[in-house]
Amino acid sequence: RFYYPRDVALHVDETNPKLKDLYVADTGYHLIRVVRFEAANILVETIAGSASAGQRDGSALTARFYNPYGLDISDDGKILYVCDRTNQLIRQIQVVHGEVTTI
Repeated sequence: RFYYPRDVALHVDETNPKLKDLYVADTGYHLIRVVRFEAANILVETIAGSASAGQRDGSALTARFYNPYGLDISDDGKILYVCDRTNQLIRQIQVVHGEVTTI
């Protein structure tokens, strides 16, 4: 369940277009989530943040956001950019390594 989802970014795997990741800024829960479309299956996972608001870089699941608001994904799908609205920061998530840093 989402709580004020605000923005999305879609990445389609070039080698297998049936694999799609829809990243969601779950603003109310201060989370970044992904909806994975893999053939007939749909899976929702939290990829960064915790349910507590804050500002912390580091590993994805210990990082904190405060009302993540906007998203964009690099063409290769390796870096997700996050507008961390209330912190007034631009953050990036290394999707493969699960690391969050402030730009």
